[in-house]
Amino acid sequence: MGLFIAGFIGGLRTIFGIAALALLIMPSGLNDQGHLLFALMIGAAVSGFIITKFSNFKNIIAQPQDGPAVLMSVFALVVLTQNPSQELIIEVILAAVAVASIFTGMTFYALGYWKLGRIVRFIPYPVIGGFLAGSGLLITLSALSVLTNHKISLLHFDLIFESFNREGSPLLLTGILITLLLIKVPRQFKSKLVFPLILIICSLLLNLYFMWEKIPLEELQRTGWVLTPKGNSGGENSIYFWFNIPMNAWLFILENALTFIAITIVSIVAFLLNLSGLEVATNSEFDFNKELKVAGIANMVGGALGGSVNFPALSASLLGQQMKVHSRWVGFITYGFIFLFLIIGPGVLEYVPKPILGALLLCMGVSLLDEWLIKGYKRFSKTDYLIILSIAIVMSTLGYLPGVGIGLLLCLSLFVWSYSQVEIITLELNDVEFRSNVDRLPVDIQILEQHGDEIKYLKIEGFLFFGSIYHVYERIQILINSGTKIFILDMSKVKAIDSSAFSVINKIAQYCEEKKCTVLISRLKLSLRDQINLIHPSQSYLNFFGDRDMCIEAAENILIKNYEVERGGSPKFIWEDIFKDTSDKESIEKFKSFLTERNCKKGEFLIRQGDEGSELYIISSGKFDVFIQAEEDVHQLIRVRSMMAGSIFGESSLYSDLKRTASVRAEEDSTVFVLTKTSMAEMEKQFPRIANHLYRKMIGIMSERLNSLNRLISRLDP
Repeated sequence: MGLFIAGFIGGLRTIFGIAALALLIMPSGLNDQGHLLFALMIGAAVSGFIITKFSNFKNIIAQPQDGPAVLMSVFALVVLTQNPSQELIIEVILAAVAVASIFTGMTFYALGYWKLGRIVRFIPYPVIGGFLAGSGLLITLSALSVLTNHKISLLHFDLIFESFNREGSPLLLTGILITLLLIKVPRQFKSKLVFPLILIICSLLLNLYFMWEKIPLEELQRTGWVLTPKGNSGGENSIYFWFNIPMNAWLFILENALTFIAITIVSIVAFLLNLSGLEVATNSEFDFNKELKVAGIANMVGGALGGSVNFPALSASLLGQQMKVHSRWVGFITYGFIFLFLIIGPGVLEYVPKPILGALLLCMGVSLLDEWLIKGYKRFSKTDYLIILSIAIVMSTLGYLPGVGIGLLLCLSLFVWSYSQVEIITLELNDVEFRSNVDRLPVDIQILEQHGDEIKYLKIEGFLFFGSIYHVYERIQILINSGTKIFILDMSKVKAIDSSAFSVINKIAQYCEEKKCTVLISRLKLSLRDQINLIHPSQSYLNFFGDRDMCIEAAENILIKNYEVERGGSPKFIWEDIFKDTSDKESIEKFKSFLTERNCKKGEFLIRQGDEGSELYIISSGKFDVFIQAEEDVHQLIRVRSMMAGSIFGESSLYSDLKRTASVRAEEDSTVFVLTKTSMAEMEKQFPRIANHLYRKMIGIMSERLNSLNRLISRLDP
């Protein structure tokens, strides 16, 4: 029983809805012999059957949609104003309905084929809301036009008040009363039979009133209470081959191709929103790409039969669930009622009072306005609501495309302004807080500690355009005035840079050049680096590094060079620092006696990751880099530390049997002193005081590395 009731409600609402949409699309005064109504019915039944048959959701019911119909009604009015021949106008409208359905179907299928089913997530929500509110406003105005027998628009809204002074006022008031019943009464009852029962009861009551008052049918047609007959609307004469139209009709359709693009965009948004709503309401998950392909095939077939754009309707598809039924037969019975209606003859709709169809349209429009303009006032932010309202007003006065275009422009402007307020400098450190992984001599470390605030490390993220990158320029100006001389811009997280941002980067480089400051850019994409070089080819004040640590090292080298006079001549060697607590040169010589000297050529690996080792190394001259293997590619080496004369490494091997955790490579011809585990044990026995000095030095090195790491962590995650 629930299955039949759900199908009956779906069929009745679909039939009445199609009749209302046919009334909406075909301008009043045109006699199309019922071809449009017949085409919409047969197209809806056939395409709906395909969708229900192959959709993942068993209870799905597809219906012709009001959004595309409103656009088609606007197109029909354009045709009406530009073509004097009534026959040609009808042919163009019938063909345009079919072409829109076929084109939309092809687009549906293409989106599904290329797996773009979630594209709706990238459409700004205010634009979607504005489109739905604008559709509601246009449907409401069209419904008022049906109920007043005058073309109502926002610019000619006074015609409604004029209708109250004419004989048309009872028609309008009756339609409004039925609309209130359709909106208010179903909310008081849980049964889904209430809505169609209101339509049937109101139709019967109005016809009984006409019979009681003995009002002739011709008089009802003249005053607009019932539809004007449109000839034979059933049987063989209703089959109209829309593609067999004259060439000038096709040319006119081609000239208005933007209308079909707009219909397609509107349909895509509405279809995907309906699917998203069904997912939430049924607590299920759909394959959007499959649903798009199914709907695409269905619309191409339905369009070939002259039908309009057809896809799953949210409220109708929930009928089965509300009736505790889960079967495709809900949809099949719905379409069966449409076929039955076609057999009986669509001409019976001519006896349905026009206030019923007008009220049905008015109910659709008012529901959308209530959801997006009335309730939306509290639900959305003021800026989003103004965008929604602007789109709705522009759509109802200038058309769909200008409305959506203005909405996108407003959203884009709002996004640009909002994004420009986002701080793209996500981390700011000086060299005291964030130092390179380079082991330096104590005198150099002292310079970095005293003057490290002259180096600023700025981490920049996101998409760079004029509004966002200009904050970096302003910040650099402030920092230069406070004494910063060297800037490190880490752009590893920069996704893209537009042309306006390149001009600001050029401005930053020129400003730093004037102030004798240096800008080092780290880890910027190679393609973006090339574009910057084309704008600002000078390398004196704007330098690029592929590795962040090397970039910081370069900045530190510049700073140390600037304060080279403070180094006080040749720096002390490592053992002078080890034995700084004593002036006993004999201890130094005894210590050196346990060391062996080794020379390394540039590029030679002194230590390889994974090897066993038992030696400690002290660099006498040259430079070594420490590398680890990347997890995703063992052949890729990542530099984690750089060491110069006086640095100590490999100390953990003296106290454990663990394998080497990193590789060490000479970056230039170098010399090292080697202390083996055996020699260390011998030193501990013979000269424990000397060994103790070495221990304290190694503890100091490890402590400094740990403190540096803790300072960085405290800034990254305070």
